[in-house]
Amino acid sequence: MLCESCQQRLESGELSDLDLDISEILLEIEETNPDSRLAEASFYKSIELDKLVILVIGKGETDVFKPFIKKLQKELQLPRIEFIEKAKGSVDLKSIINDFVQPGKLLSINTIFLPTGDTEYKARVQIRENDKLPLSKKNIEKLIHEITDKLVRIEIEQKS
Repeated sequence: MLCESCQQRLESGELSDLDLDISEILLEIEETNPDSRLAEASFYKSIELDKLVILVIGKGETDVFKPFIKKLQKELQLPRIEFIEKAKGSVDLKSIINDFVQPGKLLSINTIFLPTGDTEYKARVQIRENDKLPLSKKNIEKLIHEITDKLVRIEIEQKS
């Protein structure tokens, strides 16, 4: 049973069913293992990408969640779970993009002001001929949007 606020967040798509399932398991772990430090940690949301689920958690809290990866994978039948720590306060867009395009190199970020008043960003990324990005361009854009709430378009340039 969800409170009215959480129900609205679920209906609006801000929360997913997977977010609720993960929260339920984490709460169960916390109740059965009071030394888990989960009560002090923050789980913001999950992001599903192909065969990967990314948990957005509080800054510096990876060690709190790591011991419970296997349990989450088993109970939710998830192939792979990774963590991203959400920075408190302002988000450094450059460092977030840089993290997701490795081994590529971020060349520039351009701000695009749309006639609607919205703002988008174009990130030029250079990768060597034999290298490839860890995720698809589309998934990197989705991840960055989920974390920063900013629309970023990735433009790949091949380096010979």
